[in-house]
Formats: sequence, C-alpha cells, structure tokens
Amino acid sequence: MALLSSLNTAISGLNAAMAALQTTGHNIANASTPGYSRQRVNLSPRRPQDMGGFQLGRGVNVSNVQRVVDVALEGRLRQATSTLGSLGTQSDMLQRIESLLNALDDSSLGGQVASFFNSIQDWSAAPDDSSSRSTVLQSGRTVAQTFQYLSEQVRILREQTNDEVSVTVDEVNRLTGEIANLNHSIILTEKGGVEAGAANDLRDRRDLLVRELSGLIGASAFETQTGEMNVMVGSAFLVFGQQAFDLTTNQTVVDGLLVDTPVFANGSASLSAPGGTLAGLLESRDSLLREIEQEIDVLANQMIFQFNRVQSTGQGLERFDILTSSDSMADATVPIAIDGTVTSASTRTSITDASLINAANPTGREVLVLSGGNILENRVITDFDPATGTIFFDGEFPTDMAVGDRFQITELEFPVTNGSFNFVVTNELSGSQQTVNIPVDLDGIGADTTLNDIVAAINAALPGSASLLPDGRLRIDSPTLDVRFHFSNDTSGFVAAIGLNTFFDGSDAGSIGVNEDLLTNPGRLSQGQSSQEGDNTNALAFSALRAVGVINGQSFEDFYHALAGDLGSRSRELQSRTENHALILQQVENQRERVSGVNVDEEAVKMLEYQRAYQASARFISVVDEVLESLFNAI
Repeated sequence: MALLSSLNTAISGLNAAMAALQTTGHNIANASTPGYSRQRVNLSPRRPQDMGGFQLGRGVNVSNVQRVVDVALEGRLRQATSTLGSLGTQSDMLQRIESLLNALDDSSLGGQVASFFNSIQDWSAAPDDSSSRSTVLQSGRTVAQTFQYLSEQVRILREQTNDEVSVTVDEVNRLTGEIANLNHSIILTEKGGVEAGAANDLRDRRDLLVRELSGLIGASAFETQTGEMNVMVGSAFLVFGQQAFDLTTNQTVVDGLLVDTPVFANGSASLSAPGGTLAGLLESRDSLLREIEQEIDVLANQMIFQFNRVQSTGQGLERFDILTSSDSMADATVPIAIDGTVTSASTRTSITDASLINAANPTGREVLVLSGGNILENRVITDFDPATGTIFFDGEFPTDMAVGDRFQITELEFPVTNGSFNFVVTNELSGSQQTVNIPVDLDGIGADTTLNDIVAAINAALPGSASLLPDGRLRIDSPTLDVRFHFSNDTSGFVAAIGLNTFFDGSDAGSIGVNEDLLTNPGRLSQGQSSQEGDNTNALAFSALRAVGVINGQSFEDFYHALAGDLGSRSRELQSRTENHALILQQVENQRERVSGVNVDEEAVKMLEYQRAYQASARFISVVDEVLESLFNAI
C-alpha cells in the first residue's frame, strides 16, 4: 500500500512540475505581449495519510494558476492613461494652431497688418499719388486674404476634430462590446465565480481593453464578485455585466459647422467624458478652436468697422453721385438699434434684460452680441416675454449668455450708437456746399431713429435722392449730375454700419474683403476731408488706427501679438503638462512591469528549477519501480 501511495506521490510531483514548466513556457512566450500579466503556479501539499503514530505525505496539488497583478496599480494606470489622452490631444491641437499663426513670420497676419499700415503711412505723405493708393488697396487685399486663409484653416481643423469625435465614438463602442463579450466568456470559464481568477488570459485581454477605453473616454472600472467588469463614464454605465451601452452622436449646426455631440444611443443617461481623447477632442473643438476662431473674427470685425468709419466719412479724389448700402434692414419703421445688457442668468436660447420689460415686441428682429463668450454671434428673435424682458431665439448660442453681456437688437452687422453724422451736398459747378447734420437718436428715450427717419432727413437735404430698395438697402442717387455728396463726422457709426462708402466688405475673418468699388475706382479711397490737392486728413486718420486701442485697449497689431503670445504660452504649458504626465504614465507602467511583467531571465531560472523537480520525481518513480520489482521477485 505504501509503495503504491509513493507512486501517486511521484506522479503528483511530475504533474506539478509539468504544470509549472507549462506556465513558465507560457510566460516566456508572452513576454512581449501587450497587457500580459505574469502567471505563477500555486502549489499546496496534499492531505497526508494517517499512519497511526505519524502522518505520511502524499505529494502535491496544483491549487491554481494565478495572474500576478496589483488591482490598485491597474486603476492608477487607467487614470494616467485617461489624463494623458486628454492633455495630449489638446497639446497637439495647440501646436498646430501655433504653427498656423506663425506670429514671427513676415507672411503671418501680424506681418501683413504691419505692411498694410506701412503702405498707408507712405500714402499719407503723397495722398494724391495713384500708385500709393493702389499699394494701400492691394496691401489691404492681402490682409483680407490672410484673414480668410486663417479662418478657413481653423474651420478645417474644427471639421477634422469633429470627424475624429465620430471615429472615437465608434472605437469606444467596439471596445465596450468586446469587454461585454469577455465578461460573458469569463463568467462561463470561471463558472460564475466558483473558480474565480481561472480565466487569466481573458482577464488580461479585458484589462488591456479597459485601459484603452480609459485612454479614449476617461472610463473607470470595478470588478464584481462573479468576475464581471463594470465600466462607467461619469455616473453612467458603458458596460454593465454582459451588456454594453452604445454611444452615438447627435448632429447640430453651430456657427455654420456641423457638430457631433456624443450621447447614449438609448437615451438612458447624459454623457460627460471626464478625460481621455474624447474629452480632449471636445475641448479642442468646442472651446480652444472656437476661441481662436472668435479672436480672429473679433480682430477682423474691428478692423473692418474702424477702417470703414474712417473711409465712409472722408473724401477721395471724387465725390459720389450714387451709393447703395451693403447692409439692409427688413423693417424701416423700427429703431435702427436697441441697446441691451443681460441682467439675470440666461441660457443658450434666451436673454433676459430688465430694461426690455413692457417694451415693444421685437419678435422677428435680430440680436447682435457685443461682448462675452458669444461676441459677434447673431440670432433671430422668435418670441418675447414682456413681463420679464426675456427674448427667445431660433437657435442656440455656443455658450450660455452671462450677466453683463452686452447686445443690440439690430439687423446690421455692426453696432450703432446714439450720435449723428453730416450729409454734405456739393454743387460741382459752383463749388458751394451744404452740410446737414442728421441725428441718430438711439438713447431709448422717446421715439428712436428709424431707417425711414434717415431717408427723410437725407431727402430734406437733397430732395428725391434717398430711397429704400425692396431688399431693405439704402440707396442715395443724386437727382442731377452737377450735385454730388459725401459724409463726414459720423459719431454714431451708422454710415459704416449700413455699408456706405466702405473700405472693407464683410463682418468677420471669413467674409472680409476690400470693397470691389474701391479696387475698380482707387480714386474713391478717402484721403482727406475735402477734395483739395494734398489733403491727407483721412490718410492720417487711417494711419492713426495703428496706435489706437480699438480692442480692449489694444491696437490691432498688439491684439494679434497678444493672441499669438498667449497661444504660445498655453501651448508650452500644455506641452509641459503632457510630458510630465507621460513620465507619470511611464513610471506607473514600469511599476506594473515590475509586478506583472515577465522577466525572461527569472523564468529561465524557474524553468531549470522545475526541470530538476520533474527529473527528481521521475527518478523517484524509478526507485519505487525497482523496490516493487525486488518485492515481486522476493514473492
């Protein structure tokens, strides 16, 4: 009996050594497999045989084959991967924009604006020189084209980023589906938790996928008692047991751009990506790129308006016999503009201003935002609550309106203020001039000025000259060839806002362009306040815009350089943070490698150890065989 028991003991040793050798070989084979965790065989002695006064060992059992993992370390690895995914995406985007602006290059927008002002300065010294005029106009055209190029490139970046959002959502769905399938396979393999930890390779694969998912969407994960891995993003489940909750995207139009917003396909919960590549893409598309686009638009908008204000109130080498505004108003009976300020918390689809309580219904008119996160945005008013002074719009603003944000109810693309302008009528034969001051009353007290009022005032100065076209544009046509007109001293900004005798067309970086009428007739470029030879009053006013703080106290060039400088600082900061988090991730990966990684040299030593154990067990069987043979021969 004891000899037969010895054979069983030897066989258990052979099986244990072979299992250990097999596991060692498995480790060596997967030494370079991503996400693989080193496995080890856990051995335990068999229950001994009671021999009366003593117990006799009966060999060894293979308890299990265990993954060597640190669960807390895996959690840190997921978190580090998530943070790096978000930072890396934003850092890459900032570097691309920084390269696009290229502030130190003469061909950059800043360089082109500087060249533009230099050409104006040269022209002011010789205002009647046709060559200098053409240089100014061509230089302005180059500035406009540079604005357009920047606007187009930023818009392309936003579109590409939006496409990446959709691709990332599809990848998230692929990963969550595979994780749910692995949960199912692990449950089957481990018999619902009875043999917990048996599905080592399946668990490695699942951990790797969860880590990849964290890098994409900042997911967190926890394991249940049955061995399933539940995955969450924020407070919503992406994977619950063997079920994956797919994401999709809702498409809306924001700033003329088709925007994909990630949501749960079944609408069961709201989605908020706390980290990962998706969070970085959304931050880049909706905040970073939009902010850059907005800053460039503000610069272009102010350059357009300020240059138009100077151009529209001066004289070129010839006065006008006919002018048609580039902008229009559908209703000429309402005030040209109504100032407003957000007085209480508002939303993306409404504005509340206490000054509008019991005001005339503005439904159908437009709102132009003049400050805050939605500056230069305009929307059509679709409803009005006179009791609260709340107006509602036909579409969402990109961000919530904040208390203190200024706006105007107007159909014009530029703000108009309370003031006046001079309408100057000149008889070209006699040289006599008549100057009529036309008020633009927009103080909100009494009846404010309408476009009809402007038409009537112009007609009073030059009978039969002013009219409104069917599309709402203002047309001024001198009734006789010897009588011409121009404008001066506009303190309201109306002439530039309506688009009469402008330098630039458009209202932002994407639409800016030099007035085609000026390109065709350079003599209309306003060099002075009179037609006298050598009058450079307006040319000097153009040149003075270089040093004037027109945007938050900054000149055009200072604003651009501040924008580029701030972008560079943010880029360097994000790049530094990205590099630091890359080091943190590397440290965590190194820690995991020390705990769970395969050291081929160590495995080789273990292989020799298990080989010797196998050989010893085989030798033991041989000895027992010889003893049995001796016993049988003796019998």
